[in-house]
Amino acid sequence: MTHIGRRDTLHAISGWLYELANLTAGSAPLNDAKAKVASIATALADDFPADAFSRQSLIAVARECKFFPSYAELVAVLSPWWREHRPTPTAIAGPAAYEHIPTPRRMPTKEEIEDISASAARAIADIKAMGTEATRAVETRPQARYLPRELLNRHYAQAGIAGPKVQP
Repeated sequence: MTHIGRRDTLHAISGWLYELANLTAGSAPLNDAKAKVASIATALADDFPADAFSRQSLIAVARECKFFPSYAELVAVLSPWWREHRPTPTAIAGPAAYEHIPTPRRMPTKEEIEDISASAARAIADIKAMGTEATRAVETRPQARYLPRELLNRHYAQAGIAGPKVQP
């Protein structure tokens, strides 16, 4: 709630409380009730929406109070009244029904079928050619070679390198 919106709400609640004071004060001086209005209005604004402070709620609370009520007495009377009388929240509309009506399509002509078939055949041939090139590239890369242990040890010795220790 914006600062201005809150100020307007507090003003409306204060007016509601002044009306309540006029209805419930009896012979008590109105100045006594006015001292409470600002602090009670602030507390009520935190607990209830502005819609809770209507003419109907004023009458309902005034019926239950012989004197100007305290904050606790106000909440005890106003809470059940608001639960019973608050507006029902509107339901969120669901999505619109989906109606798919297929668009009738015409059958392709013989020329279109032949053109699409030829295009597909070219694409398949290109894909196969790419696969053949990839296979050829794999076949021509260097292949791993393995030497027997004795030959490896001889090469290590010739290079002056201690070969790996192999467990029997």
